Amino acid sequence: CDSNRASFTVLVSGVEDEDSLWSEPLVFTLNQNHPNPFNLQTNITYCVSTTGRVNLTVYDLLGRRVRTLVDENQTPGEKSVAWDGRDEKSNIVASGIYFFKLVTAEFTETKKMMLLK
Repeated sequence: CDSNRASFTVLVSGVEDEDSLWSEPLVFTLNQNHPNPFNLQTNITYCVSTTGRVNLTVYDLLGRRVRTLVDENQTPGEKSVAWDGRDEKSNIVASGIYFFKLVTAEFTETKKMMLLK
């Protein structure tokens, strides 16, 4: 994934079998949504470096879950998901500040976004 973006690196030490070492460090990223602020839709991109469970959820200012955008096993690589400003019941949410949180077994990060109508 893009090395110009902020990242999280996992370093491994004390491994006896050199063949089991990764050729590159593990890099996880959660990028700022685009556009931000947004009106009808925004895109969120992120990068995972290992196969595993990925959860990407939108929360309101009070920390209440608004919508789960991703909750599945994913393979390594850059991913993109769109949020249309709707909650789990497909209701359009109010203008305001929301948070999106990416969680994997190795990485957690939260960013802020603004919905303007």
